[in-house]
Parts: sequence; structure tokens; C-alpha cells
Amino acid sequence: MQHNHISKETAIDTYEHELKSFLDEGVFTSDPQCKEKKSWLVEVAKKKDLIRLKTKAAQNNIPYQTLISLLIHNYIEGKTTNLIRYRR
Repeated sequence: MQHNHISKETAIDTYEHELKSFLDEGVFTSDPQCKEKKSWLVEVAKKKDLIRLKTKAAQNNIPYQTLISLLIHNYIEGKTTNLIRYRR
């Protein structure tokens, strides 16, 4: 079983140390339905994002498709302030 490497420089508290010990000892096991649950949660998150996007567009009296085009254009032009910080 492979786990995230915790470097010696990383300070962890007692609780985190206990969790790491449990992981190292194999106390925790994977949920067999994990992929199914994750897939469902991703879909819910996507729907919530779309609802929020449509709400923002309505607040600005523009179609949500126009807002999407504007966001893409601004990203390509480097005009966005919050760039993608991680990959899913």
C-alpha cells in the first residue's frame, strides 16, 4: 500500500501522527463503493457549479453561455486572477 510521503521537515500534530500510524499499519481499508461515491459527489459538484454559474449570469443579465465564453476568453488572455492551483 502506497501513501503520501511525509518529509521529516513537515511538522504534524499528534492526531495526524496517529492517522499516519494507522495508515502505515493498514488499519484503514478502502471502501469498495468509493469510486461510485466519488463519481456521485463529482456529479453533484458539477451541477452545483453550473447552478452557481447560471445564477451569476442571471445577476448580470447575460446568458450563461456568454459568461462561459467570457471566462474562457479572459483566461486565454491572462486576465484571470485565480489560476488553476491543482489538477483533479
